[in-house]
Amino acid sequence: MSLRGIITSNLEQDLARRGISYKFPDVKTITNNKDSLLDMMAAFAEKYGDERGYLVVVDELLDYLRTRKDNELMADLNFMRELGEIIKSSRFGFISGVQEALFDNSAFRQVSSSLLKMKDRFEQVLIRSEDIAFVAQRRVLRKSPEQKALIRNHLQKFCPLYQNMADRLEDYVDMFPIHPAYIDTFQHIVTVEKREVLKTISETIGAIIDNDLDPMKPGVVSYDTYWKRIKENPSLRTDPAVHEVLSKSTVLEDIIARNFPKAAYRPIALQIIYALSVHRLTTGTLDAKLGLTAQSLKDDLCLYIPMPVMEEDFLLSTIITVLRDILNTVSGQFIEYNSDNGQYFLDLKKDIDYDKKIQEKADFLGDDALNRYFFDLLISALEWNTPQHVTGYHIYQYNLTWYEKNIFRRGYLFLGNSADRPTAQPEEDFYVYILPPFGNERPASPSQKDEVYFIMKMDAKLAQLIRLYGGAKEMEAMSAAGETKATYVQRGKSYLSQIRKWLDENKTRMFNIVYQGNKKPILEYLRGVRIYCPSFAAAGLIPAASRPFINTPNLLNRRFDQTRPNQFWVTDITYISIPGSIRYMCAVLDLCGKVVLNWKIGSEMSSSLVTDTIREALQQEKVTDGLALHSDQGSQYTSKAYFDLTQAYHVSPSMSSPGCPYDNAAMENFFGTLKTECLYRARFSSRAEVEQLVAEYIHFYNFERISLKNGLTPLEIRGKTA
Repeated sequence: MSLRGIITSNLEQDLARRGISYKFPDVKTITNNKDSLLDMMAAFAEKYGDERGYLVVVDELLDYLRTRKDNELMADLNFMRELGEIIKSSRFGFISGVQEALFDNSAFRQVSSSLLKMKDRFEQVLIRSEDIAFVAQRRVLRKSPEQKALIRNHLQKFCPLYQNMADRLEDYVDMFPIHPAYIDTFQHIVTVEKREVLKTISETIGAIIDNDLDPMKPGVVSYDTYWKRIKENPSLRTDPAVHEVLSKSTVLEDIIARNFPKAAYRPIALQIIYALSVHRLTTGTLDAKLGLTAQSLKDDLCLYIPMPVMEEDFLLSTIITVLRDILNTVSGQFIEYNSDNGQYFLDLKKDIDYDKKIQEKADFLGDDALNRYFFDLLISALEWNTPQHVTGYHIYQYNLTWYEKNIFRRGYLFLGNSADRPTAQPEEDFYVYILPPFGNERPASPSQKDEVYFIMKMDAKLAQLIRLYGGAKEMEAMSAAGETKATYVQRGKSYLSQIRKWLDENKTRMFNIVYQGNKKPILEYLRGVRIYCPSFAAAGLIPAASRPFINTPNLLNRRFDQTRPNQFWVTDITYISIPGSIRYMCAVLDLCGKVVLNWKIGSEMSSSLVTDTIREALQQEKVTDGLALHSDQGSQYTSKAYFDLTQAYHVSPSMSSPGCPYDNAAMENFFGTLKTECLYRARFSSRAEVEQLVAEYIHFYNFERISLKNGLTPLEIRGKTA
């Protein structure tokens, strides 16, 4: 039905209810509608007098006009123009609510001339974000002075982290728990009615109003939460722009949920994905290379992580690290970083689904291929450098010391089944087999007294990781040099890292040991025995006297501000991407001043990279006793080489809890600062270029970069406390 037909039929019905009999003439019999509208108002005046007016309100007009064909739309706009003329000469009033600007709307450019004629006859009343905020503050979010005082006291704790909050504290108090940026962003979402913001705020408040406020978190809700509403709204999903962003964002969310390397930061990573998805709908076009900086994400979402000290720089560097981890995790899919303006944005054209290709390849890998990849992974994770006894076979000569008799026994270690025994010559005293975990072709029990079987207790998670690792390696081999190959290399390294973590966490229960018909879990053989990982010691193959403890305590306990040099050091490894490969950097910091004592870059994330870096620092500082050295529980820091180094220099090892980056936050902060201020701003193609750039930056960091808290460099702080 035409707009004229809808309005006139409703007018006739309303007038009839008022006892006024009036019928509009057929549109085919008239040249204009102004005369009939004036006649209607004359009939209205006969009953109510000249002092009363008649107001017509039309809602959802914009949605209606969008459904009209060009010729129909022209007729509707002409009718509205006539309504506008009648308004000025009678007591007839007409109000229409539209969700966005009508007269300058690009969707109606084909009838722009008709819109311009209308514009002169109607007065536009625009609802600003400030108006919506005012309504929200005074109605939905109204608070008593006592409540405001409590909120103000709560938010003041977090002002050092968010400059905008400090500058606009009263706005944050008035809008709490809604972030002021929520409304500002909402106003720019082109596919959503602007008035809906009040509805969403009301529903958001309703969902959390009975929850207790966590005093350790800001508790501020921002526009990232609106993404959930978009996903759940069927009418919004029909919009082509929303549908496209939704389909790509869902892929990103799934990848982050499954593969993000740091579980503690995964909620922040997902929050960022939601925010970028909402922001993509505010840029007018989905192709715009416009996005959000790490700073704006931090402030506008009130992103927060637990910190021993409220430091904005630490929070920002952590967020930047999370953003880079997101890029690495999604392998460049659908998300882009613009180095020119520091903005991150959804790039919907970057549609190579690397993970899907890896999964498809992984699904076709047979047991033989999976076993081969498993043994390659095991050798890599255990840093097993012993050469093969027979080329092409995973057979290694192995000696065990019998301390009670002060002698040793020679034997063989097989990564495979007992069918390969005849290959190992000459015969020795024992034969240890780590059997293939995939497939069913394995002997149930050793056939001879000198044989021991280690049977892997494979779980679904590890099996899937091995499959994905194999799929990534297969795709890497199939790809030509370039960005695609580098992506598969990076994905393979990511799966390797996750597998290492699984092996480390499950080292004491990953094998059943079968000997002379008896099958026992590995812990049955290791009761009271100290073990370390990664090493075949985890399988009980290293004498107890040479095994360090794995349950190293956390001596640091997040006391990152030390006042005396060489009391507490922290160390860790990070990766640096260069075209076609990855480099690994190990660094050591003295927590007194956060001074970088030593660093090294290597092509492998090995124990030697760690021990060489630390040994040089110990020698340079001439440390002899009383030093505690804190690290995470990565394989390099649980190795025998690392343990021996700490013993040789009388250093007390200290370790973070598993999967808790906050325990080594000072080291994480330094790496984040290094990447933000140095590595992410440069392009390099070789290890030499990386090392030169890092060397220059660390000199600047130690000697020139001042702390905002005290205006001193790290070395100046350390010198004052020495």
